[in-house]
Amino acid sequence: MELDHARRLAVDHDRESRLGRGSQAPLVAECPISIECRYYTTLVLPGHDPKSTHHVVIGRVLGVHIKDEFIGADGKVDILKIRPLARLGYTDYTSVESLFSMALQEDRR
Repeated sequence: MELDHARRLAVDHDRESRLGRGSQAPLVAECPISIECRYYTTLVLPGHDPKSTHHVVIGRVLGVHIKDEFIGADGKVDILKIRPLARLGYTDYTSVESLFSMALQEDRR
């Protein structure tokens, strides 16, 4: 039995105006940024428990789709407007609420 994760999570696909260019796959309407990939391979890594494994899926990026309202006047993605979530570990998550820049040293550019 194939599980439709999008339907199970009540995720809306914008099938009319948000189709991927390289794959023609529907993009998730609620996502400010979508990275369209084509499957390449899966790495199976051993888990902490000898009976468990972890799967790392690798794909080739075909396109990056950014909704216009999330691009700032400077032409860059407005991260504060998006407030992306990040997993910290265990059951902890955070969201981006502030932003700062650091100049790179000349020898690191």
